[in-house]
Amino acid sequence: MATIDEALQRAVQHHRHGELEPAERIYREVLSAVPGHADAQHLLGLIAIQQGRLETAIQSIEAAIRANPRQADYHSNLAEAYRRHGRFEAAKAAGERALTLAPESDAAHNNLGLALLALGRLTEAQSHFEQAV
Repeated sequence: MATIDEALQRAVQHHRHGELEPAERIYREVLSAVPGHADAQHLLGLIAIQQGRLETAIQSIEAAIRANPRQADYHSNLAEAYRRHGRFEAAKAAGERALTLAPESDAAHNNLGLALLALGRLTEAQSHFEQAV
């Protein structure tokens, strides 16, 4: 029987190869074995974003953040889920939290920039895009 870490590694490999069904199945198995597992919750949220299931993505990533609020990537990806859902102020706030945790994160700068762009705050968005590049 695989350890939780081995199962997650296998799921991430499926995920990276675009094999979302087996990845999602394994993430759910991890959550069955370890309820509230932050990484599995977060990764399920990423699959939901990829599939356009934005409410599910938001719920899953928010659950990951409740389990581990210090992960900048979780906040950054929540910003993207909020933005795609049209919740631009929430996206901005999540992006700012991500940058508080990881000020040099390219992904967080990019996702905050996208939220600011959606809010029409072009100069601020440009600054974050430049930092991301």
